[in-house]
Amino acid sequence: MAGINLGDLIISARRLAPDPPATLSKPASPTASAQASANPLATGTYKIGITAVNSYGETTAANPADVVIAAGQSLLVNATLPTGFTKWRVYFGIGTAGQYAEFTTSGAKTIDSTTAVVAATAPLTNTAYNPDGDGTFVTAQGMYDWLNEALEEASRIVIGIYDIGGFRSVSGQPIYELPGQWAKLTYAWFDGIPMGMPAHSAAYYRNKVTGISRAMFITQVADRLLVEIYPIPNRTGLSTTLASSMTATQTTAALASTTGMRSFGLAKIENEVVHYESIDTTTNTLNGLIRGLSGTFAAAHASAAAVEELNIRFTGLRNFYGNAFAVGDASKTLPVPVGWRLPLVNYLVHKFREAEQDTANAKRLRDDFVAFLEETARQNAQVVGPQQVPSPYDGVETYVRRLGGGIIVP
Repeated sequence: MAGINLGDLIISARRLAPDPPATLSKPASPTASAQASANPLATGTYKIGITAVNSYGETTAANPADVVIAAGQSLLVNATLPTGFTKWRVYFGIGTAGQYAEFTTSGAKTIDSTTAVVAATAPLTNTAYNPDGDGTFVTAQGMYDWLNEALEEASRIVIGIYDIGGFRSVSGQPIYELPGQWAKLTYAWFDGIPMGMPAHSAAYYRNKVTGISRAMFITQVADRLLVEIYPIPNRTGLSTTLASSMTATQTTAALASTTGMRSFGLAKIENEVVHYESIDTTTNTLNGLIRGLSGTFAAAHASAAAVEELNIRFTGLRNFYGNAFAVGDASKTLPVPVGWRLPLVNYLVHKFREAEQDTANAKRLRDDFVAFLEETARQNAQVVGPQQVPSPYDGVETYVRRLGGGIIVP
């Protein structure tokens, strides 16, 4: 999924500060020996060095080992690797370790004449940073506090990020608390049928009327957003479980049941909101999943995880408030426009300069942050086409009915 990796963002800001975080430890000295092989290496005394690699860089090499390779032999290499590695490299060569072979799993590895190699020497500086680690000046928690502050400020400036959300209706229940933080709602649907968003003066509070919901009334209560649905929903969205586990990248989900579920729409798997394109009712499988919507994150889910049909869906401008991210979230993708990377880095570096009492540079970086987002907000002024303004007699016009009908506003 395209987006801004949280760890990349933190590392970028720390490099500019500069205040690099902790790194992976370099591997222990390698265990290396010669073994008989049908694809032997050239004979000689080999230098062997091991490094560990993560998403952000590479460690320095462990203390090198020497191995004598005789005719008809290859290398057998192993090492104790640090927690957090994604790959490891064996640097080797006669006299000088001037090439490496790369592996993605731990355990003893054979290097022979058929092994793919890259010409390079081990780095002299450890760059396998841990973005969830402390720096010498700012702790990991401090970086996340600043990031949450940046996102909250950005949300205020642009008045939210365009997104989609939803919740499950309960038959006979008129009032719901909206999930997430939203600055504005634009459109809403009940079971795929459009709902209006009229003023509260259009609501009837005399009797409970159930049916196909056609209106959503919005109320801000302190830090919560409540919605009233009218008529009161006559259907409860499906609540079920996963029939089997699923990975964070999977585009299908097998459910215990899909009875009554709309043929396409939104669903929530534990805390993750997804859009599904179709349902295979024979196997109870949701197909064509788009993962991690509404400010949530694509994640792995175990069998029997809770699943809800979000049959009331809406679009609007989503905000960030509070502690959206914390230490341990470095692998997540920020649910913001990709173009926000530079202004967010500027904001984080501005906090470093502010802490250093460098007022002039702190102000310059913050001004750059604000200017970019204000321009973004202006560009986002209208993202839909013409809107229909209803007449007081005929409602929204879909065809010409009378001279006093609705008009089109460009």
